[in-house]
Amino acid sequence: YNHTLAAGPTNGQSVLDKVVPGYYHRRNMDGHYENSTCCNNTASENLMMERLIVDDLVHWAIDYKVDGFRFDLMGHLMLRTVTRARDALAGLTLEKDG
Repeated sequence: YNHTLAAGPTNGQSVLDKVVPGYYHRRNMDGHYENSTCCNNTASENLMMERLIVDDLVHWAIDYKVDGFRFDLMGHLMLRTVTRARDALAGLTLEKDG
């Protein structure tokens, strides 16, 4: 969740920029995309990127019964995002969510 293959509204492979151009990726002070994760860094400090991460993890847990996740570059995500994801997953129950 910390990077994508492509970024920018003119890049045909940038899916997130088709939703809201320039919103989902982190930029530096010069306006260039950050790529310390080896590709274009996502911006989990932005509410909807955070929500995409949390909602997707919950989706995988409920619909595909994934019971563990690995984050190699977790340090590139906001602590708030990781905490919200953990809390959302911890709130799932077998009775309610399967």
